[in-house]
Amino acid sequence: MKFGNNYFDKHNWDKIQDFYNEGHTWNEVLNIFHISNQGLSLAVKKGLFKTRGRSESVKNWLKNNPRKHSEETKKKLSEIRKKYLAENPDKVPYKLNHSSKESYPEKYFTEVFKNEEIEVVKSFHIRLYELDFCIPDKKIDIEIDGSQHYNDKKIVESDKRRNEFLENDGWDVIRINWSHYQKLDFESKKRYILNLKGYINGLIYTKPNFEIPAKNNKKEYLCKYCESKCTWSKDRCEPCYRKQSRKVERPSLAQLKIDIENLGYSGTGRKYGVSDNSIRKWIKSI
Repeated sequence: MKFGNNYFDKHNWDKIQDFYNEGHTWNEVLNIFHISNQGLSLAVKKGLFKTRGRSESVKNWLKNNPRKHSEETKKKLSEIRKKYLAENPDKVPYKLNHSSKESYPEKYFTEVFKNEEIEVVKSFHIRLYELDFCIPDKKIDIEIDGSQHYNDKKIVESDKRRNEFLENDGWDVIRINWSHYQKLDFESKKRYILNLKGYINGLIYTKPNFEIPAKNNKKEYLCKYCESKCTWSKDRCEPCYRKQSRKVERPSLAQLKIDIENLGYSGTGRKYGVSDNSIRKWIKSI
């Protein structure tokens, strides 16, 4: 079969490329757009069509065909992992993902405990876990938590399992939110440390805590365009501001679909002077 310029000109390569970039396969492109295998290969050589690399193709296939383990297999893998980590404490994820260098919060509380004559053991290991500071004979664990312990869902869930394990083993876990502690004034910090010392020595029976600093209350305004409440500006909300700041007038959803059908995302973007990603965002927001 001969492939002249007319053969390639009759195909909308922007549309074909967009279809392929959405995660469809080479064979799907052949079937949907009625292109021969040889014709598509020549289009690649001419630079009309760009294919994915091998690694990207594998990732795309795994995304569409996720591997699923049975519950029995999951249980076996979990037991194998626990056994391995118990026998190789240096391979525990906590150790691998944390710097061996002492962080500033740890240095700070090391100095505090020293000044207050609170005898603690640092980096104490229990099974899979490492305690920041602890008093082993009293089974008191003191953790200095960064913001990731409250914002990262995986770490939050891991901390729950960790707390449950330690508490079931008789440990008393005290967590100090470093971000909140920093916002306390000098007197509040001093009072917290004294309460902590009293609790450790059995003079106070309530676990020490401090009030989370109140956030600044922002004034609420009424957007004069959509009448919704907003704190972003006095006269308009952020969505209205962005809408009025647009430099390109957006077409209707119906017109946009027609343009995409005929021109593809890239071609439609060129028509309105924006990127193909902008066109995709328009579709979602209209």
